[in-house]
Amino acid sequence: MARPKQNVVVLTEEEVEQLQKTVRTHTAEARTVQRAKILLYSYEGMSDTAIAEKLDINRRSVINCIAKYSAAGVDAALVDLAGRGRPGTITDDEKAWIISVACQKPIALGYAQELWTMSKLLYQIQTRCEDAGYPGLKEIVKSTVWNILNDAEIKPHKISYYLERRDPDFE
Repeated sequence: MARPKQNVVVLTEEEVEQLQKTVRTHTAEARTVQRAKILLYSYEGMSDTAIAEKLDINRRSVINCIAKYSAAGVDAALVDLAGRGRPGTITDDEKAWIISVACQKPIALGYAQELWTMSKLLYQIQTRCEDAGYPGLKEIVKSTVWNILNDAEIKPHKISYYLERRDPDFE
């Protein structure tokens, strides 16, 4: 059985110029440059197998790049599709609750220290999440808590005091 006819990339002069510029640049990601080369070599009439051998990659990678070009154009073929990986399972309400816990002082919740450590904050979240109505946070990990707080620009472990009046009889 013969192989199906190869897809040949048909580019405009502007697209060829854009791809050549991408190949020549020193700041583009390697995979972007590689995909630009795939499209240019296919435009020149090279077979998928020849392109794969020339770039020292799998033939399937060449076919996938050309298929992305055929489906959505040059710009789509050069970048990865969004939405790769497992979708997030933490809701906005759960994130808000985590942030509210981090904004409270640990001493007010019965701990001896005045600032949170990530371990203590994680322990607090995991032990109190079911009572707050968020049982899905029972298995949350430290890096996820850190990412949530970092996105909200909250650093509960880096609070510094400067001439704070803690004693009401200070003066």
